Amino acid sequence: MRQPLAIASETPLRSHWVVRTRAEVPPGSAWLGEAELAQLARLRFPKRRADWRVGRWAGKHALAQCLRERGIPPVLSAIEILPAPDGAPEARIAAVDLALSISISHSGDTGFAVACGGAIPLGCDVERVEKRSPRFVNDYFTPREALFVDHSPEASRPFLASLLWSAKESALKARRVGLRADTRTVEVRLAGDRFGGRCGLLTLRCVEPVETLRGCWWVANGFVYTIASSEALCEHAPVGDAGDWAVAEEGAGLPRPEVMG
Repeated sequence: MRQPLAIASETPLRSHWVVRTRAEVPPGSAWLGEAELAQLARLRFPKRRADWRVGRWAGKHALAQCLRERGIPPVLSAIEILPAPDGAPEARIAAVDLALSISISHSGDTGFAVACGGAIPLGCDVERVEKRSPRFVNDYFTPREALFVDHSPEASRPFLASLLWSAKESALKARRVGLRADTRTVEVRLAGDRFGGRCGLLTLRCVEPVETLRGCWWVANGFVYTIASSEALCEHAPVGDAGDWAVAEEGAGLPRPEVMG
């Protein structure tokens, strides 16, 4: 019996994010593992199946980046993303003994995923920037957040409300509770923006239990993307460097300005 390949854990933690669209997902299923095929077969509705496929396609490419970082050639069909008992996605790599974290989101025809080569709390979310009603803000935001949105210029409110909502979803995914929890148990603080307000860092203060998560956000093509983790993954990225550390559909940390459009 082949033994799992053990991977040294000396590599610093680094997240890899990937954005994909439904049009980029191959029509077949050769890139899916057996357990994933069984899960897909249980999804009855075409939209749910399409969302699931684009999310898994993005997630596998994010995990593939983690493997490449450790010198392991990735085989997509050997990378399986399956739900844990609490519903959170977990990665399983055939013949590789490596702790990995993965989070997946989708909005419209866009799939977004972030992965990290370590077992850490990790969440991501993508939301279309759109208007949110005052009732939505008052029902789901903390009083401080609602006041922040209400006192912002009217033209900025759709973006700010979408950003805060997305950041909450990322934090609740990192805490492995999702929207089963009260969204007001997470309070989002914007820790300064960059590149003219197109991306920035986040602090997410959580209760029940009390903890502080860190994260980042950026906006591109009418969508806002957020990442949350217990680790300072975004701060480690060389933000502002004009180098090749991020590309249009994937990267590590915050994307450079030309990525955001």
